Amino acid sequence: MKESTQNLIASLVTLIIGIVALLYGNSINIPSAYRTFLGIPYQVNPQYVSSLSTALIFYALGIFILGVSVGGFSATYSIYRVERQLESIPPPINTQGKLCPYCRTENEIDAVYCKKCGNKSV
Repeated sequence: MKESTQNLIASLVTLIIGIVALLYGNSINIPSAYRTFLGIPYQVNPQYVSSLSTALIFYALGIFILGVSVGGFSATYSIYRVERQLESIPPPINTQGKLCPYCRTENEIDAVYCKKCGNKSV
């Protein structure tokens, strides 16, 4: 599997996790800030503080993960472009001659024996 494809899959999974974190943070029920008696506030509601903290943590986590996902998508595009450029480069062609498998000396294309070591070329 190409690296750009792997990166795209990872970015999509990260995007989904970030959206889930934001949706979970949005679904937390935050009660009123104060407990009241006959409409008069008399005490800070402890569930308010913990619920608000949890929601804010999930919002921040979701935004951070979405940022990582966007960075992953931009990296995926860059990797994809580099892979495309590398695929378009033709392999090098040896027009000079053939190499001896024993001593790595370059010989003529039609040579039967190596001019340096004398072994038969393949």
